[in-house]
Amino acid sequence: MKILQKLLLAIFSCVAFPVLVFAQATDVSCNGANDGAVSATITSLPGETWTCDWSGPGLMQSITASEDPASVYTCAITGLSAGTYIVTANRSPDPLMEPLTAEFIVNEPPALIVDISPTDASQCSASDGSITASPSGGTPDYLYLWDDPGAQTTATATGLAIDTYNVTVTDANGCTAMNTATVSCIPEADLSITKTGNTNLITVGNPLIYTLEVNNAGPDTATDVVVTDVLPAGVNLVSTSGCAEDPAGVPTCTLGDIAANNSAMFTIEVMVNAGTIGTITNSASVTSAVFDPVDANSANEDTMVMSLPPAPVTIPTISAWGLGLLIALLGLILFFTNRIHRRK
Repeated sequence: MKILQKLLLAIFSCVAFPVLVFAQATDVSCNGANDGAVSATITSLPGETWTCDWSGPGLMQSITASEDPASVYTCAITGLSAGTYIVTANRSPDPLMEPLTAEFIVNEPPALIVDISPTDASQCSASDGSITASPSGGTPDYLYLWDDPGAQTTATATGLAIDTYNVTVTDANGCTAMNTATVSCIPEADLSITKTGNTNLITVGNPLIYTLEVNNAGPDTATDVVVTDVLPAGVNLVSTSGCAEDPAGVPTCTLGDIAANNSAMFTIEVMVNAGTIGTITNSASVTSAVFDPVDANSANEDTMVMSLPPAPVTIPTISAWGLGLLIALLGLILFFTNRIHRRK
């Protein structure tokens, strides 16, 4: 009788059971992560032993299924990356039954990428720059966090000064991506130059001193400021003062950096050559490594009038014979003058 019962149970098991009733895969939350999972549920008779052999990307593992009170056996495995997995379930011992197999696909979302585009500040001293983050991939919707002083949480961070900023984007699955952008500026410095001479009337052989002043109206610092002075014909350069060098030929004066709302001053001394007449016009211009929004005031000239020396006084001269004749004439005048006085 017992042998018959075992035979009937074996036949019943092969005909009615087991049944693979449920299979489930849990996708990876973030691209490249390994938090996927798969499980297979087998309905069979109570008290059995089921072994599940798993295979897939980087996986080769065998586990024993767990049984619940309803004789449902579950084989589950976690910590999986994206890919295709196969489970083979065997009842042990059961030489009369073919193994049960199932295939699972664990998917992953596309990689979360953040593109950002900055808008430069209008001036280097302004705080009106902005950066826009444009995420793609991952699992929408997205959250934003900027590392600016205000810790802004919108797709576009505004009111930014020139600096480098980072944004962290988080998707609906908690995946994060970062990117960095820099708010820059185009420096501007409105440079102007004025030139004056130490006199309006100049004479040959006397020194002439020009005073040049460079002003920076901003809004930014002017760097590598250089003044070029084109000396007129008829003068020779003597020296400069207040410059970084004492140039020869066409005077160029390197003034370095001039901060906004500041100025620099220097002088050029020249000597007027003999034979120079008329007017003397001296022009100078200033440049820097920074863009000048008002180029019209970056050059200046000064005109001076030559003063002629006073005309020499002409003293008449006579020759030697003329001098003798004059002496003889004076002698005759004295002789006749004496005769007249004696007769009286």
